[in-house]
Amino acid sequence: MASWHQRLLPLAACIAVIATTPVLAQAEIKKPADQAVSPLSKDLNTSLDKLQKPTAQKARDAADEKIRLQKVTQDANAFAGMLASELSLLQGNTGGALGAYVVMFERSGRPELAERAMQIAINGGGYNEAQLVLDRWRKVEPVPTQMQKQMAWELDASRGNVGSALNDFPDVLNQANEAQVRRVFLLLSQLSLAGPKVAEQGYDNVMAATKNYPNMSEAAVVEAMYAALSGHDKQAVKALNRLARLDADIRPTTQLAIGLLAQKSPQVINQFFNQADASKLSDMWRELQIDTLVRTEQYDKAFQLIQSELSQNPTPELQLQAGILAMKKKDYRDAEVFLSKVYQGGDVAQRNRAATLLAVVAFGQDKPAKGAEWAAKINDADYQFDKGVILATAAAERKDWAEMRKQLDNIQASKPSANSLYEQGQAQRLELLWIYNQQDPMVVYREYSKKIDEQMASGTPDVNLLAELYAQRGILLADKLNRPEDALKDLQKQLILRPNDANAMNSLGYTLLAQEATREQGFALVERAYKLEPQAPHINDSLGWAYYLKGQPEKAVAYLKFAYDKMPDAEVAAHLVDTYMALGQERKARDFAKKGLEQDSTHAVLLETLTRHHMQPKPAPSAAAASQIETGVQP
Repeated sequence: MASWHQRLLPLAACIAVIATTPVLAQAEIKKPADQAVSPLSKDLNTSLDKLQKPTAQKARDAADEKIRLQKVTQDANAFAGMLASELSLLQGNTGGALGAYVVMFERSGRPELAERAMQIAINGGGYNEAQLVLDRWRKVEPVPTQMQKQMAWELDASRGNVGSALNDFPDVLNQANEAQVRRVFLLLSQLSLAGPKVAEQGYDNVMAATKNYPNMSEAAVVEAMYAALSGHDKQAVKALNRLARLDADIRPTTQLAIGLLAQKSPQVINQFFNQADASKLSDMWRELQIDTLVRTEQYDKAFQLIQSELSQNPTPELQLQAGILAMKKKDYRDAEVFLSKVYQGGDVAQRNRAATLLAVVAFGQDKPAKGAEWAAKINDADYQFDKGVILATAAAERKDWAEMRKQLDNIQASKPSANSLYEQGQAQRLELLWIYNQQDPMVVYREYSKKIDEQMASGTPDVNLLAELYAQRGILLADKLNRPEDALKDLQKQLILRPNDANAMNSLGYTLLAQEATREQGFALVERAYKLEPQAPHINDSLGWAYYLKGQPEKAVAYLKFAYDKMPDAEVAAHLVDTYMALGQERKARDFAKKGLEQDSTHAVLLETLTRHHMQPKPAPSAAAASQIETGVQP
């Protein structure tokens, strides 16, 4: 398939040819009377004179020809403008393309230009802009055409106007062409995600409509979505069976729909794959089955399937998938085996991806030096950003801040690619970590403040970076500068910038828990954060600690244990020590005291906790002291 830049030249050539067409036509009409005429032309003109029509008819014909030529000129100019607008759209200039179409529509009043303008606006989420185009269109065409009705409906559906969208779509379908029908079904699928009530409300109409399109994959998608989300599991499975037959290669829309159903109705997806005849499913659908099992965290079953596939076809791609799956299971030994095979036998791209993943596996095994060794083997441009992140992280692990600075400078010279494991935000967090670990807290404070001021002065601050800066400065103010009130202000600013961010809620909530006067407010924030991300270990730690502070250690212990299992950390261990002591389970408290010391024997919170419970003196514990805690002997 030709890339878009390969198609650019022919399109540009078309523009050039079309743009000159009206000029040439006009030149023929306005030819000077004294221009030399060939003898052949004279003979032809003489013959034509004998066939001339009456003078009045000639005048009408001339007028018609003028109108025709004007229309040709308009069509040519409009076509040239459309091509130029579409090229702008391909280059990412959505606003420019939309503006050009609106101007062309204003000049010509042609409805197809308004239609395209609305499509561009809707696809870009510019619903207000689409409404303005529709309002102008209605002035030009007061009696709505089918095209206008279609686009008005699409705007309603995209805006989430459930009532009108669900009531009106059957009439839109009745007069739509095939492409429009497909678009209607896709928008209806999107609308179903508003919730079970929407799916229930639209179920009957959707089922009736899809019966007329038994061989259209989009119809099967929308049927599966509405059936699954409204609790009609059998109908949903039936629709998925039809979809697997109609779309064996899995279009992006199909993959997206399956992914959404796996999140919202995993039982339906599991029923479909459990009932499906694997021999009749395409390779793409079997891969999707594995992906779905991973999405629903059924790692063991997914691993069994992929091993079965590997026994028949041990390709590097399948080995790569097996390695990734083993990583998700935190089975780093198996992950290393599979990924090492990919590194040995895969192509260049697969080898580089395997090396990147093997570096991550090494970190999972607490082997940062080995991770750095694997990262050094990455030589594909697509993974240079990942390479820098891994090497910077390895440097941070060994507290080599000079090397970390060097790698961060390298990261700044590259950008994440489509294949990158990490995003730009990871580089930003590493940058802030480097700053945080400078010796003088006041130097760090001034550096954070400088970056915040730069963002605010820019006029277009990076909201995510600014929020991260406020969060880090807030932690610095609380932990190292003993300025809790200023810390709260920064963490509040972070939450304002990220009002729906569970981490922002958790950071502020955890800080508020420290003071009895603000404890209830802190508990409410931490609880909100937990509802958004119930699997996050640090949020479970905060909620568990909140229950402990509220005098409910029996509730606290489950959240804290979950947090520790997922994120073994000295501070979480300290929280468990307090909780088990409150429950009268000293043996368990001492177990976690020992574990915490093994993780970080200098952690201030842990040492304070042990001292308070007369388990450990204030100085940093020795190995012998840790042993004393284990046996219950007081040092």
